[in-house]
Amino acid sequence: MVAFVACGRVETPAAVCGARCEGLGGNGMGGSGGGEAGSGGEAGRGGEAGGGGEAGRGGEAGGGAGGASPGGCDIAPSGSARWEQGAPMAVARTQHTATLLRSGKVLVVGGIGNENGGSDLASAELYDPCEDTWSPAGALAQARDGHSAVPLSDGRVLVVGGVFEGWSVETAEIYDPSSSSWSPAEPPPGRGQAIGLDQGLVLLVGSDIDDNTTGLYDPAHDTWLPTGVNEHLRWGYAMTLLLGGKVLISGGFSVEPFTPAVLDAEVFDPATEAWSPAGTMGRMRNGHAPVRLPSGRVLVSGGYPEAPSPTPPASTELYDPDANAWSAGEDLLVARWAHSATLLADGHALIAGGSSSSSVGSALTSAELYDEQSGKFTVTAPLHVARWSHTATLLPDHRVLVTGGYDGSFFHDSVELYIPETP
Repeated sequence: MVAFVACGRVETPAAVCGARCEGLGGNGMGGSGGGEAGSGGEAGRGGEAGGGGEAGRGGEAGGGAGGASPGGCDIAPSGSARWEQGAPMAVARTQHTATLLRSGKVLVVGGIGNENGGSDLASAELYDPCEDTWSPAGALAQARDGHSAVPLSDGRVLVVGGVFEGWSVETAEIYDPSSSSWSPAEPPPGRGQAIGLDQGLVLLVGSDIDDNTTGLYDPAHDTWLPTGVNEHLRWGYAMTLLLGGKVLISGGFSVEPFTPAVLDAEVFDPATEAWSPAGTMGRMRNGHAPVRLPSGRVLVSGGYPEAPSPTPPASTELYDPDANAWSAGEDLLVARWAHSATLLADGHALIAGGSSSSSVGSALTSAELYDEQSGKFTVTAPLHVARWSHTATLLPDHRVLVTGGYDGSFFHDSVELYIPETP
């Protein structure tokens, strides 16, 4: 069972509050790199955030791993898969977002950092993967963690929601790469997570203790349009953009009576602006990591330990949009939660890091690959630094950028790049 603490006016899992709530008891879900869209992970289109998750709108990479690719960098053929350490960020952080820009650079925003023993951050920075350098990218007007960062069709990035000192943030801001500046956006209609849609709109799904409002953001007019409510009032869920443009919501905790997880999944159809049931998952999951596979199915892995066990589930599940049903998948090689799940250019899914226990000090370095054709997991090269609640972003040159995270003791400024195996 997750232990909750009072961080501001919202009861929050202790781990989400970071070091500010340390010692108040319990561990909660962390953003899963590619897991929960915009919840300390990546809110990408075409993939998962993280945890977690950000396979941003440019999730499809071009070119090869050995040489230059469109929007990519010149990198040497890797042979065996490996991780290379990159230049550290200017600020150590977790529960942040990492968004791929059209330029091929990656925008890292907000999160919880080391300042004052674990405070919310307003800072942003840009990573150039070709030069392996970081540069300032201005600052948010409102510091926040656990927010969503969604790339817009015009190249800008919408940052919405999140938490500041345990209080829900009900504002939105837009980053313009052409001027490296921030400006206010129309406040959202509720408190929740956001994900980009194929039509260029942004879907917001409520995730507070009394709010399951959904809305659509139109960046061309800077307006939010109401779209009713989804069936289950939940938080800590994950969102995945499906082929065809629908959005899958999986897992999370219900609000009444607050701790049970939600087994029923839901799908949002932008064409009708309506919600519908999406089958029932085989087990309760929170802090899990979904990733859309080449076939269009969604692989969901891991999740927060279910009491009384201190160990997260190794089990996985597959959602088939055509059948609108779930089926059991092969177990992970290493049970984990608050990890990242990233679809690689060759069709494999990279599962990296996370935590092996409800204990905050159980961060992992291990990584594994999922092959949809065989349905099997295989070991791949481990991370250099154990971490959970990090981000994982697929770059145009097929590498995966992992930034930040937490190991139970320290927030990380470290950066690693996964280079897939090449013949």
